[in-house]
Amino acid sequence: MAAVPQFGTTSGTSANANELDPFLTDTQQAVLLELVKRPKATYNGLATEIGVSRRTVSRAIAALVDMEYIERVGNNISGFWKIIR
Repeated sequence: MAAVPQFGTTSGTSANANELDPFLTDTQQAVLLELVKRPKATYNGLATEIGVSRRTVSRAIAALVDMEYIERVGNNISGFWKIIR
């Protein structure tokens, strides 16, 4: 399981826990955080959880793959998403 990125200040409070990378959109960040929690999540499951369309999830995942944040391990049925960075 991939480690969840840790954010915060030196005093231990969270500076902005929802912002992973300033170059990612809000949807891409939400998809990435969901995939950290559930690597075997489906596009439809992600869409329902995040509150966007399946097509929006598809575009976000394609962008995350292009930016080398995630990669698919295995096939489309029994595989999972591996978090690279």
